Amino acid sequence: MLVIGLQGSPRKKGNTRFLLSEFLEEAQRLGAETQMIEVCQKKIEPCMEYVLCEKKGICPIDDDMKQIMF
Repeated sequence: MLVIGLQGSPRKKGNTRFLLSEFLEEAQRLGAETQMIEVCQKKIEPCMEYVLCEKKGICPIDDDMKQIMF
């Protein structure tokens, strides 16, 4: 199982990151693969509904979501 934590706070040592880290550590201890994504540090453009993702399986928007997709 993969558990993804979306860290949206810009504070690197804030409460949100601490709580998310604790959650991900526990999930990992229970056998899950975990990954934290620093959303506030990513360049993510909104979906423009080009429909290429549905028709061809690719997204034409060149942003950091291409690195996040699983």
